[in-house]
Amino acid sequence: MKLTIEQIKSKYPGTAERLIGERKVLRKLLKAIVGSGYQFRIHNGEDFECEATQDVQAGIDCCMATDEDHVMVYRVRPDDHTLERIGSFWLVYGNSAEEVIADYGTSDSMESMFSRWFDEATEDA
Repeated sequence: MKLTIEQIKSKYPGTAERLIGERKVLRKLLKAIVGSGYQFRIHNGEDFECEATQDVQAGIDCCMATDEDHVMVYRVRPDDHTLERIGSFWLVYGNSAEEVIADYGTSDSMESMFSRWFDEATEDA
């Protein structure tokens, strides 16, 4: 959704607070992922909305076109520089900011990092 906060308030006055809160959680999540050196792709349930990136704003612009998105998280393999998916976050829009991250999945070895990212994103939501 490529709208500024002012545009959201004007276009969606009844739901602006929720939409802005959901975007805030999404921004914090993507910043936590990128800040840890990982990349992400946004999947809308049918297609990938962007290539693997560390561009937080591009990720935000790709989200919220549907009722849910998946943030796929990747690391670059040091041996051949290919991307390896290490997990994903399931985002569901329309409830509240603190509920926008509906679930996440990763391996046991990455669980603590994904849990930390979840906590950072939803703090003060």
